[in-house]
Amino acid sequence: MEKKEIRKQIREIKKQYTLEDKKRMSASVWQQVEHNEVFQRARVVAYWSMDDEVFTHDFVCKWAEEKTILLPCVKGDELEIRYFDGREKLCPEEGYAIPEPVGRLFTDLNKIDVILVPGVAFDRTLNRL
Repeated sequence: MEKKEIRKQIREIKKQYTLEDKKRMSASVWQQVEHNEVFQRARVVAYWSMDDEVFTHDFVCKWAEEKTILLPCVKGDELEIRYFDGREKLCPEEGYAIPEPVGRLFTDLNKIDVILVPGVAFDRTLNRL
């Protein structure tokens, strides 16, 4: 089966889950991340998840007091990285309808220690589809 068809089928399955289902299933992922030594020492770029991805919102808010949290912003064909300064300072991005931070631009990409990126699906050997 082609990757595109597999992704389509998985998206349809994911649509059946409620927000509470997603939060519950995502909790075990974030628990593992939080216990990871690299995460414990790191600054983090945490992706603000889309509806069909591992739910990141609570995780981002939880760690925003202790770590520098950065989120991506799509500006035309460019991707910017901005500081996360709380949910109240996010606004919906028009193209993908993902809330994005409106705060300060982050440009020193070499200082990023960890980037967490949810995916739609992964194969048995953990390759992102």
